[in-house]
This record gives sequence, structure tokens and C-alpha cells, in this order.
Amino acid sequence: MSEIHDEEIGMRAFQIKKEKSVERAIEKIRHKLNKSWSQITTEQIELLRWALGEIWASHRRGDWDDVSFSSIKLSDILKITKIADEVINGDKPGYEGSEQINGILIKL
Repeated sequence: MSEIHDEEIGMRAFQIKKEKSVERAIEKIRHKLNKSWSQITTEQIELLRWALGEIWASHRRGDWDDVSFSSIKLSDILKITKIADEVINGDKPGYEGSEQINGILIKL
């Protein structure tokens, strides 16, 4: 019984770490974009949040820490959210979308 409990705790801890990392990234992006942030829709913010969470979960922490979210441009956000939308809607395989998003983030 305690193994299941420990597994649940581990999964929840992972989820919390992911959410906090994504929120920190979103804050850096929001700060960088300043007034341009208002051009991003609520749906696009949720797509961005989902995409960043997927990238965080599939990469080494060092790689994530190397991404300069404070260097991102509005055009990068629009590309990422378009790719995320295509993946979620099944128009693009997840691995392909992940590679494309990662390619954008590596350049930051």
C-alpha cells in the first residue's frame, strides 16, 4: 500500500516542479514581451503553457535551464502556439512538434 502512496507522491512532486518551472518561464516571457503580451490570446497562453510543460517533462533540467526565455520574441510565441495546436489537434505527430518547439527554444 505504501508503494502506491510513494508513487503518487512522486508523480505529484514531478507535476508541481513542472508547473513551477513553466510558470517561471511564462513570467520571464511576459516580462520580456511587455506590451506585446496583450496580443497573445488566452488560448495561445494555454497552448504555450502546455508546450512548455511537454518540453520540460522530456528534457534534462540542464537543457531547460539553458533556455533564455527572456530573449523570446512574439513571433517565437506564435510559432510555438501554432505547433502546439497542430499537435493537440492531431495534425502533427507529438515527437515532430516537440522537435520543432525545441528547435525554437534552443536558439534563444
